[in-house]
Amino acid sequence: MGYVPPTQNETAVKYGQRAEKERPLVQPVPPAENVSFMNFILRNERDDGRFEEHWQKLNKRREIEQEITNKGREIDAGV
Repeated sequence: MGYVPPTQNETAVKYGQRAEKERPLVQPVPPAENVSFMNFILRNERDDGRFEEHWQKLNKRREIEQEITNKGREIDAGV
């Protein structure tokens, strides 16, 4: 059969010879700012005056649309 000399694991040898870099190639992402819930509410408060004005315009549009089409809100008047 013959003599088989011992061999080294090439992968382990290459892995052990690696040198680490000073800094990583991919820079870490800075953390996001913590936003408190109360600050969000205070910045995004609903303006009730604008909301009521929008609602009135929407209702007026619906009334005009019902008069033009002769249709009610839920039931067809022209059946």
